[in-house]
Amino acid sequence: MTNNKKAKERKCLNPFLLHYNQINNSNYKEISTPDEDPEDPLNVDFLCKDLSTEKIIAIDILGFHHSENLARGDNFVRRNMHVIEKELKGKVRGNYFASILYNVLNCARKEWTKRKRKIVEAIINEAKSMKLGEKRFIKAYQINLSKISDDGDMVGLGNLFFSGAGPGAGLSELINNIIEKNLKQFKSAKECGCGTFLLIDDKRELLRADHPLVLRDLRDSIASIPSQELRYIDHIFLRSRKTNFSKLSN
Repeated sequence: MTNNKKAKERKCLNPFLLHYNQINNSNYKEISTPDEDPEDPLNVDFLCKDLSTEKIIAIDILGFHHSENLARGDNFVRRNMHVIEKELKGKVRGNYFASILYNVLNCARKEWTKRKRKIVEAIINEAKSMKLGEKRFIKAYQINLSKISDDGDMVGLGNLFFSGAGPGAGLSELINNIIEKNLKQFKSAKECGCGTFLLIDDKRELLRADHPLVLRDLRDSIASIPSQELRYIDHIFLRSRKTNFSKLSN
């Protein structure tokens, strides 16, 4: 574990503790970093103690990330998502959420005009016959489309680029992947009597959870996971901006 990595994790942990303490009238502080000790069986990123109640929680932080060469395209991808949303506004019946792989949105600029038109057409055509709660996969452009309301006339876009998620992975698959990667350490923490928190850090705002349709679909994805699979995780939070934390689980 490099000092640089742990410093980046603290940039997420510290504002989260401030947020959580304010909301719950608690006083949690970091007390240790088990993952830096090869002999510590917990292997979570942080242990934090409430200095008022002595309660201890284990926090694991997982970031959505991609390689540096892809990072250079972030602004281009965000702009492309906004353009597609604008073109779809008023052309669909109901509200939808579409997750599209990063590479689909980050094509060469000279190809983007043609691809944008085809993506918009594909979403409009698919949306025409969708029922409330239905989810479909548009294979040609790796789009996972969900209808989340009969009211409205808009599509909220998010994009996914997470190692291990797999091509065409939707939010449910992505969240399941995250949970599976963290079950072992959370099981150990629960057996030691700790509360367990999974903190997902979307520091590049690739999921765009500030968009209400995206946040709703994220929560629906968590709610669809069988409770048995979440038995070792007490709470799941998402950080979408520097100090914006959203609770995803009940």
